[in-house]
Amino acid sequence: MRFLLQKIAAEQGSTWGKNNIGWCYEKGSGVIKDLDKAAKWYYDALISGNLTAKKDLDNIFDQTNEFKIEHPEYQKW
Repeated sequence: MRFLLQKIAAEQGSTWGKNNIGWCYEKGSGVIKDLDKAAKWYYDALISGNLTAKKDLDNIFDQTNEFKIEHPEYQKW
C-alpha cells in the first residue's frame, strides 16, 4: 500500500514521493528489491530538488560501487 501511495505522489511530481519510491526499491518494501530502480528514483528526486536523495544515492553507491551519475551538477549537490 505504501508503495502505491508513494507512486501516485511521485507521478504527480512530489520529490518526497520519488525519494520514497527509491527507498521502497532499495529495501524491497512492497516491491522486489532493485538497486538500479532505487538509484533512478533517488536521482529523479534529487534533480527535482530533494537534497535528501543525494545521501540516499551515496548509500547505494557505497553498497555497490556500480552506479555512476554523469549529470554535471551531481557533485555540487
